[in-house]
Amino acid sequence: MWERQNRHRSTSYGGTLDVGLFSASNSAVDCPRCGAKSEVFDSRKADKGSAIKRRRKCVSCGHKWSTMERTERARALRVVKRSGSREAFDPSKILQGIDIACGKRPVPEVARQELVERVVRAVEEEFQSEVESSEVGRRVAEGLRELDQVVYVRFVSVYEDHATISDLMEAARAEANRSPPAGESDLF
Repeated sequence: MWERQNRHRSTSYGGTLDVGLFSASNSAVDCPRCGAKSEVFDSRKADKGSAIKRRRKCVSCGHKWSTMERTERARALRVVKRSGSREAFDPSKILQGIDIACGKRPVPEVARQELVERVVRAVEEEFQSEVESSEVGRRVAEGLRELDQVVYVRFVSVYEDHATISDLMEAARAEANRSPPAGESDLF
């Protein structure tokens, strides 16, 4: 059995509670709604076996939610911003940027979360201590291009910092000349 870590870190992406080091399946996790104890009713491997996803149910109010248990990385990855400043790598910021770009476009939440997980996994595997924000943005843009062309153009309009409407229109035209992702109509 694994020992449970005493701290819980909630994450805004995926609607899960990331509980740090692997823990035993009967570890007590309090309900995010009412604070009462919960019970596990389903457990399965996630992230290619590097994590355990558990479905939990509150014994008091009946609320159901997911927790994701995984090992925490020993080192903290830092993001180097355009200005040269550095800050901790935060996957919730990736999801926030994707959500803003999506607006009311029909991009399923699951697809957004999967993109965040792919980008996070790739960045953490490839970079040791620091990653340029432009590299993270490039990877997100590549993923969005496959999901939805309009969302891709919205995202790169900020990520590539288009200074004029003609710059943005040029990017949109270039994307319009590509074939759309499966199941999506043309951009123009």
